Amino acid sequence: MSDPGKLSIVGESSLPGGIYGQVKVVGTLFLSGKLESQELKVVGTLDSEDDIFCSGMNVLGTAKLRNLKVRNYLHVVGTTTVQEINAEKVSVSGELTAEDKIECGHLEVKGLVRAGNFLGADTLSIKSRYTSRVKDAGGKEIRVRGRLFSKKIVFSAGTVEFDTIDIENTKASVVRGKHVTLGKNCSVDLVEYSDTLERHPGARIGTSVKI
Repeated sequence: MSDPGKLSIVGESSLPGGIYGQVKVVGTLFLSGKLESQELKVVGTLDSEDDIFCSGMNVLGTAKLRNLKVRNYLHVVGTTTVQEINAEKVSVSGELTAEDKIECGHLEVKGLVRAGNFLGADTLSIKSRYTSRVKDAGGKEIRVRGRLFSKKIVFSAGTVEFDTIDIENTKASVVRGKHVTLGKNCSVDLVEYSDTLERHPGARIGTSVKI
């Protein structure tokens, strides 16, 4: 990786992958091989058939990817579709869809996320007007908030399993944690908690069990 260069795509281009210091896509780029970059910025369209490794990535346009590994940060303002993603810090103001799973240290959602399988995060924060949907979610801490006075569900999942859970406007089959707080507009079939459970009068619980 000696003397990696810079690559800027303004029109339409294809690339068999490679190693670069910076990649900026303003036009349309089709990737057929693995790409490694320190910094990757997508303002236009990026379509990749292989894996991407980078230190930091910004998506203001549209990215359709295979597997994505980001050592530091991923900012999604536009739309990103990926098979699987692993990153340290992710912020989503647009749309992030993983056909399989999302694994990250910290995830902040102001737009929406989808995960066909699992969403794992040490800390997950959702504050949005849109509905994020995942099969299952787990980690250390989750906080979910909807818009003021809105009853719209902003997070829907099968199982939500975190150490500390503080959620509103959420629908789930199972919520499991040490400290569980269910706020307004929550609908949960089964709550399992080991230390504390607090619930808003407007939260619906099918069954609660202390374990």
